[in-house]
Amino acid sequence: MLTNRLTPQLLFEASNDKGGEGSADESKGKKSPVDIMPDADVDALRNEIRSKRDSEAKYRKKAKELESSVSELSEFKKKVEGFFGDNDDDPEKQITGLKSENESLKTVNQKLKTKQAIRSHCAKYGGDAEMLIPHILIKEDVDDLEKTVKTLIEENDKFKNGQAKKAGDETENGSNKKPISINQMIREKVGS
Repeated sequence: MLTNRLTPQLLFEASNDKGGEGSADESKGKKSPVDIMPDADVDALRNEIRSKRDSEAKYRKKAKELESSVSELSEFKKKVEGFFGDNDDDPEKQITGLKSENESLKTVNQKLKTKQAIRSHCAKYGGDAEMLIPHILIKEDVDDLEKTVKTLIEENDKFKNGQAKKAGDETENGSNKKPISINQMIREKVGS
């Protein structure tokens, strides 16, 4: 068992111990620690090793921080490339794709504006917008939208905004004496 006070010579001998004397060929070019540092103190050597390890730890920590920042930047780069699209595509292809997308958005915008105009004209002339919108959107050539909505409402009753009758509003025998119930109305319609 080794004590706390190891000399460089003992450390060297313990690491190179092969159970006997080594040959002359093995010791060529190797110097013993005593030859390198004859007056070295073990505590001073330990402090030197500790300071070297601490300084190397700083560099390892910086390297890890740099690696993490590089990985964050590469993830950010992927997000940016994903947002703007692949840079590998031809710019002409991107331009044509954006033009077609722009045209489709213009068409959708025009349909939404037409629907809004139909709703406002239906409110003005008492028409049912939900019935008129599909009917007018099928027609592609509508010169005067307000005139078309007005004529459709006036010519066809199904496009007029009618209120549904409530079940209890009818009276017996056409007089306004008292409203009939739903059961009485059903019996009258069936004929029992």
